Amino acid sequence: MFNSNENVLEERLPQNYIDVKLTLWRKSSTIQDFKQYSFFNTIHIYNDRLLICYSQKTELHGIYINREKFTIEEHFVFQGEQFDYQFVHPQTYFTKNCIWFISYNRATQQQIFYADLPTKTILSIKSEYKPQFRINFSFTQIADLSFYIFGGLDEQMRLSNQLEFFQVAQCDFTPVNFKGQPPSPRHSHLAFVNSNKLIIAGGSQSTNLFERTCLQDMYSLDLKTLTWTQVKTNIPKSIAFGQQVSLNQNQLIYFAEENGQTTHYLLSFTDNQWTCMRSQKEVPSYKYRACACLDIKNNQILLFGGYNFQKNTVNCNVIERLQIITKDFKEQTLLDYNGDIINVSKFEKQLQQQQQNLLFQEDNKDNDQQEELTFEELLEQEKQLQQLQLDEIKQETKKSNKKNNKKKNKYKSKN
Repeated sequence: MFNSNENVLEERLPQNYIDVKLTLWRKSSTIQDFKQYSFFNTIHIYNDRLLICYSQKTELHGIYINREKFTIEEHFVFQGEQFDYQFVHPQTYFTKNCIWFISYNRATQQQIFYADLPTKTILSIKSEYKPQFRINFSFTQIADLSFYIFGGLDEQMRLSNQLEFFQVAQCDFTPVNFKGQPPSPRHSHLAFVNSNKLIIAGGSQSTNLFERTCLQDMYSLDLKTLTWTQVKTNIPKSIAFGQQVSLNQNQLIYFAEENGQTTHYLLSFTDNQWTCMRSQKEVPSYKYRACACLDIKNNQILLFGGYNFQKNTVNCNVIERLQIITKDFKEQTLLDYNGDIINVSKFEKQLQQQQQNLLFQEDNKDNDQQEELTFEELLEQEKQLQQLQLDEIKQETKKSNKKNNKKKNKYKSKN
């Protein structure tokens, strides 16, 4: 069975807010003497080193990397069970010295696996009940060894909003009987847990996986009462197919694709509000199925792997680094994504000026342009205009008749 030693060596998320002033894409780091093309990758911080796992046919390889120099310090191959990593879900979790992941190939259907790092062994958690085969569902950890699976597309490319629960202790999937109105069927959505609630946001309903039209809604499942409710939020229009990284117990950053480039949003769990974290003009191109992790020590997010549809390339040795700049950030200058030296204070002022200019432009746009109306609203406006015109005609007719009556009475009095 898995290593249950509580003396875990992975970095723990802080509970309090990280006071994010701004973010900045730093110069990419290339892993020296490494170039592997893989469909499945994971990235984690473990024992003060960067750990990247990648698939090669039916094997899972691992490399430990110096997190400052980005040089390989150790390479190994996991022993134990083997399977086709093409069907492994890109979302993985690091708990109790193990990497937990789920496979969704047609032979095994959904099956939970874990890679035990101390023993470098892969084992599976077999269960009697297997959910229907689906792809692009969400795989969400709610406790150390419990997971929720929601949504996705089945073999006939039909959308699902089915919800299952898996507990390692019982080694079984359980369909969830919930109350309330659930999220509509979807795939490639954002899913996470906060304050004993499972949150589902965005996603797509298109059966064309290259279609990037996204849903703009957010739902919350109370994990005590198993009741769904819709959440009021200002969710952006590009929350699908992306990567998520929790900064702490209260904030999350989501990486999304816009016009082939990587954009990112900060979500606050306290008020469910999204903020677009504007950065420099030159940013990394978006990579589908990339993996990401938070480097707490260096206060940055690392992204690795993934497929670039526009360039038809796989990221095989480059680590993208998003620097999170807070009030107590000490470095005065950084190398930006282009490798240029940038002054952090000046960069912050430039972003503030850009934000003010955008707000000014949006205010002017709102003042200059009339709000778009539905057909029914336009028809109602037309009726009101016609009624006003009729009322004016009646008033004019009434005035005219009154004048004529005065003239008649005057004429009669003279005679």
